[in-house]
Amino acid sequence: MVVNVHTTQADGKAERAATAEMLGDVCSDTQRITVGADKAYDTRGFIRECRALNVTPHVAQNLKRIGGSAIDARTTRHAG
Repeated sequence: MVVNVHTTQADGKAERAATAEMLGDVCSDTQRITVGADKAYDTRGFIRECRALNVTPHVAQNLKRIGGSAIDARTTRHAG
């Protein structure tokens, strides 16, 4: 099921930027939503953007990345 589509210039960051923009289209200030993503989305910028939009990021951790995962205990303390 396709819910939203956004076209961007491929630059290595465009997919995450487009996702954040699409999340902004469906977010509200009163109701928290969640988003799931693979470890390519485990970046400090994307996680920061999600939290600013009142979105809980359920992103696979990229533990092999230099500097470690951007996902902190707010997300990892829960099972699943």
